[in-house]
Amino acid sequence: ELTGLIEKYEARKTPATKPMAPGLYAEYGFLLMRQGENGRAISYFNKEKALWPESAVFMDSMIQTAQISNKRAPAGGAE
Repeated sequence: ELTGLIEKYEARKTPATKPMAPGLYAEYGFLLMRQGENGRAISYFNKEKALWPESAVFMDSMIQTAQISNKRAPAGGAE
């Protein structure tokens, strides 16, 4: 459900659209990271950080974790 919600929001977003609720981009990024899609996860962690600056310390930690996981992943990825 979260994937559908995020994708629908991104597709319909305009300058007048209200911002995504706090934590949803972070949750989606975490889901992506668990699926081995660390590059996309980092993108969503950065969106969360830009939208909600108070999350910066936590998002920086999640980004660092995703980057380390990328370096440890075997060739060919997790797919």
